[in-house]
Amino acid sequence: IFDENQNNISVLDSIKKEKIQTFFQSIQLAYSQKSSLIQPTSPIESWNQDNIKEWSTDIKSNHIWAKEQENLSEITAIIQRAIYLYSNYKLRHVQSLSILLLLDSNERDRGRLAQIATGEGKSTIISIIAIIKALQGLHVDIVTSSTTLAQRDTEKYVKLYDMFHLTVSHNGENNYIYISGPKKCYESSIIYGDVSSFQFDILRDEFNLLNTRAKRSFDVVIIDEVDSMLIDENNKIARLADYILGMEFLNPILNAIWQAINNPTFEKILNKYAIIYNIKSLILDNNPQITVPKHLQTFVFSQLPLWIENALLARDEYKLDHHYMIKTDEQNINRITPIDYSNTGIIQSSTMWSDGLHQFLQLKHRLKLTSINLTTNFLSNIGFFDRYKNKIYGLTGTLGSNDAKQLLCNVYSVDTIIIPRYKSLCHIKLPTIIVDNKKQWIDTIVQSCIKEANRNRSVLIILETRIDAKIIFKELRKQYSHGIVKLYTDNTDIGESNVIYSQANSGDIIVATNLAGRGTDLKTSKQVEENGGLHVCLTFMPINLRVEQQALGRTSRQGNRGTSQMILNIENFISYLLSVYPKYIDEHPNLSTDDLHEIKYLREWCQKAETDQLYKIRTKDIPEIKLKDQLFQKFCHLLSNLREIDDDEYKLKSVKEQWGLWLKNIDRRDKIKFSLDRNIKMAGCQLIDNNSNNSIYHIINQQLQRHTTDQELKEQMIKHILQNKTCYKDFLTNIDNDTNILYIEETIMKALMRTLNTNIVVFTNYDQLPIVYKRRNAIQTIFLAGEFDVVYYSFDTNNSENVLKYVSEYQDEDDDTLVELITMKNYNDKHLYSKLNDAFNKQDNFIDYTEFEQQIRDQYQKQDEIVKNPFYHIAKADMLIIKSHQFFIRTKQFVRQIVSVGTKQSVERENALQCLNAAIQLDPIY
Repeated sequence: IFDENQNNISVLDSIKKEKIQTFFQSIQLAYSQKSSLIQPTSPIESWNQDNIKEWSTDIKSNHIWAKEQENLSEITAIIQRAIYLYSNYKLRHVQSLSILLLLDSNERDRGRLAQIATGEGKSTIISIIAIIKALQGLHVDIVTSSTTLAQRDTEKYVKLYDMFHLTVSHNGENNYIYISGPKKCYESSIIYGDVSSFQFDILRDEFNLLNTRAKRSFDVVIIDEVDSMLIDENNKIARLADYILGMEFLNPILNAIWQAINNPTFEKILNKYAIIYNIKSLILDNNPQITVPKHLQTFVFSQLPLWIENALLARDEYKLDHHYMIKTDEQNINRITPIDYSNTGIIQSSTMWSDGLHQFLQLKHRLKLTSINLTTNFLSNIGFFDRYKNKIYGLTGTLGSNDAKQLLCNVYSVDTIIIPRYKSLCHIKLPTIIVDNKKQWIDTIVQSCIKEANRNRSVLIILETRIDAKIIFKELRKQYSHGIVKLYTDNTDIGESNVIYSQANSGDIIVATNLAGRGTDLKTSKQVEENGGLHVCLTFMPINLRVEQQALGRTSRQGNRGTSQMILNIENFISYLLSVYPKYIDEHPNLSTDDLHEIKYLREWCQKAETDQLYKIRTKDIPEIKLKDQLFQKFCHLLSNLREIDDDEYKLKSVKEQWGLWLKNIDRRDKIKFSLDRNIKMAGCQLIDNNSNNSIYHIINQQLQRHTTDQELKEQMIKHILQNKTCYKDFLTNIDNDTNILYIEETIMKALMRTLNTNIVVFTNYDQLPIVYKRRNAIQTIFLAGEFDVVYYSFDTNNSENVLKYVSEYQDEDDDTLVELITMKNYNDKHLYSKLNDAFNKQDNFIDYTEFEQQIRDQYQKQDEIVKNPFYHIAKADMLIIKSHQFFIRTKQFVRQIVSVGTKQSVERENALQCLNAAIQLDPIY
């Protein structure tokens, strides 16, 4: 234990030899003596279940005793006895040590994550920690990697927990559909569940106010496979379906984008900017070819660049049986189903990609087109685990690199510790084979694995993607026709899933994705073990060391023998490394082709890529996720307040929709910044972030070091336009026309260029070359990066001769006619000034959450202000008409009630008409 952790300062006190010896001696002593809490006639080592239950009854009224450190040895000794009575199994010293070291972190008010090798009894360790914490009067939540495991462990340990008068349950919904009210499981002392089940119940409780958790507190969480949930899935979110009415009207736009990018002339004639312009024209034309509800127009225009980008991803990058598969659901509908190929290999049946990507893949395969939706509720893994503060205990077979451990420590207020195996590892790692191309790679894998299978061993081949697994499977079926070859790539397929639960016999070859690389326990026959055990062939090198260690950990378990080997396709692997960490080549200019066939260089490249990836997670992903979780908690509080004011279903739905649109604006700004940063760096420049103000006027004033306000610059620009109306004739002629939005950006840029007599260079997030507004004899050049009506940044060109050269050689110049600004003298100019100011103000529409909340509170008092979506008025009208009709049917048999029925009906119908008129007022198309 000391050798494994001697460089880990945070746990040095826990692993002192004297401390560990004292703990073991105290357990042995307690085991051989009577309890200090109650006085039965026999020592603990001879207790039966009744003795344990009697002791547990006393503990229930004495939680303070259970929390005292000096009593831990007695509690552990009694649990040790209970486990023996329950399973006829004695705890190993390593398991007792794991319990001591995990719980010792409490002394420093931190949680702790332990690396415990697969097959060392992690489930039992988890159950013991759960008992100790529950005896202290705390609610214990145990997070597993799947609902199946949660149900399995609940059933497995129910009798053990019962000895201590502790109830256990799982929060899955296998046999019933939850509607509302407290879930019975949350009355239990201990709850098992996968992370999504816990998250969904929190959302039902806090967002939908269904009292799902019955006010259960977040006391203690114990996490199995902790590295996967806290690092690989750190940005994973759970969300409840919250359908927004009217989104189906956006499907024609997605169709138009898909047709445009699949036009044979697209690459030569069209570009993203042209598609955006064309689609806006189709919507804003006097006789529009695409009808978009008025309340969604701003949303559509803001999303077009991202939708086009995702359409190109769907067309060119996302591959069937690599990133996703097509599965038939229970309604016999073919659906796009994502695959978590880079981490767990899991088929994510309930996951849908956002921002149109899922829809473009549906169009690609001519499947039923679903509507784009808005995220109105969510809870990230980070947000969920943060609720437990410093009471996080985690176990995994692989904590990974030092960078990965440091990330876990910083984000979750934990430390880490490595627990040694109880038996030495009997494993031989064979030299890595590196081949030049895919054909050699396939041949080498097939021949190597057939050779091992012919030695009466069983073989597990782990491939990165489902398509590769199918290729290898097909080739093995040809060349190994006398043996058994099995395929495991789909966790939702019962037939394939049975592969990992049945015994692997001599000569068996299992072809799998990463599904078999984590958490699976392949049972091998006696003959297999006599011939060297299971052989694992890993056919790719993950940049994540933990994924590799988990995959190779499928063999040589619990003292058994085994071998492993990596077989890599260098052509494919180098392409992948260049995509995730291209800087490695620049950092090693003398690297030769031969060097890249050496595992040490590939390993170093992977380590650098992982470090870079973890840095991005720490500095970008996690702060963004935490901010959104905090905002969502504030919004849930707002929603609760509004319900108390007026529990109107349609007003509340409208609030949720506006929250979703506001949140999408936040997402859009983040994605724009990421794309801009990438494009700017490719040009050799550096983005300069100004968090306080990202309006175009502020950025320009900042660059020119002007001592004017942003509003003054805007006013100066508007006065220039009014003084030079002939230059802006088309724009001013259409000032009241919706199509005017198409020209606002160009008008603003040209007006600022002329007003300030400067060149303006603008990098966008959807083009690697900048847009240049060039002025003859300009006194200065302004450098901007951004997207119109969203956000702008400055960028530093000090290290980029290419950009400066591009600007200097740019041919299209504006004249250098001097512009004289004068004071407006007549009413018409003032009226036009007001219109221009309104038009340009629409582009500065971003508000922070505080402003958003206040706006919602102000508008909620009036129905006609809070409801922006006419579909809610129509839905309410439908409800009133149905209600009126049902009332009439129920009461028409009573003649004396005819008058009251008529009155009731007329009121309902009048209210329905008011709703329909309100819809018309919001959007004339109704």
